[in-house]
Amino acid sequence: MSIAVLIPCYNEAQTIAKVVADFKEALPEADIYVYDNNSKDGTDEIARAAGAIVRYERKQGKGNVIRTMFREIDADCYLMIDGDDTYPAEHAREMVDKVLNEDADMVIGDRLSSTYFTENKRRFHNTGNKTVKKLVNRLFKGNVEDIMTGYRAFSPLFVKTFPGILFIKVFPNLTPNFIPACFISWFTATPARQAYTNVCVWSLFKSYPAI
Repeated sequence: MSIAVLIPCYNEAQTIAKVVADFKEALPEADIYVYDNNSKDGTDEIARAAGAIVRYERKQGKGNVIRTMFREIDADCYLMIDGDDTYPAEHAREMVDKVLNEDADMVIGDRLSSTYFTENKRRFHNTGNKTVKKLVNRLFKGNVEDIMTGYRAFSPLFVKTFPGILFIKVFPNLTPNFIPACFISWFTATPARQAYTNVCVWSLFKSYPAI
């Protein structure tokens, strides 16, 4: 079974070597991909020296990076993280196993059930997280604890059928977190998309919060 660790990066020179090393240790069989998005601080060279496969997306924006990663990489499981050393690598195996062995299409790494709210000092950030979480869970009758996390594992079915072109162009900043993904799918549903819609609803709101 092949595993791809996907790391979109913009100016992450201070942390990217540690991130690559941590996830290589946690998932030694995985391919670690760093997609550099016009960094000016040598992120790409540091990542390459740390053992990552480095690729580039010249169109600025995390949404563009994710769309390119999903299109270019083939794997049996995808683990997406950030390059700023936000997410603990020790949970990577548990998240990947949910996709490979338990048929999950998306596994959500939950930050908010631990100490995130007390550690995060950004103004209005905690309020925004809580507001979006309540809105999305109410709209879709879900129980996802961390809507905004960038720590997620995906199945190939999700990655290759996610309607990224429409969604990324409309909501480039929200796309990496897939917040209203099901809403967009329902709103634009056609018979050809119906299978995806069913998968999306299941995977977003009945997936496994591994952390």
